Amino acid sequence: MRYLSLFTPNPEDMGKPPTPEHMQRMNAMMEEMKKSGRLIATGALKFADKDSINISLKGGDFKIDESGKSDWRKSMGYALLQGETKQDIIDGTKHFLDVCGGGTCELIEITG
Repeated sequence: MRYLSLFTPNPEDMGKPPTPEHMQRMNAMMEEMKKSGRLIATGALKFADKDSINISLKGGDFKIDESGKSDWRKSMGYALLQGETKQDIIDGTKHFLDVCGGGTCELIEITG
């Protein structure tokens, strides 16, 4: 099973730089997850007002809106996760949240 995990830090933690010790723990956890095959990819999503582009198609006409407006949160990370069962994904996500210190992960199953 594969899931997309969208991570949002707790509001009180947004904008705070991590300590070197925290980064070391996070990097070690991600390396272990990559080696085990549970973590496929990870990164941060950039939501600056000037960088958002929305492209839509309606009635045969394309509309391109570069106004920067987005319904997404302003600080978010993502991970592509893989596991044998949904419980594997949930357990790995709980471990991630414990190591990172809190926040919310929205898990979306990837089909196909």
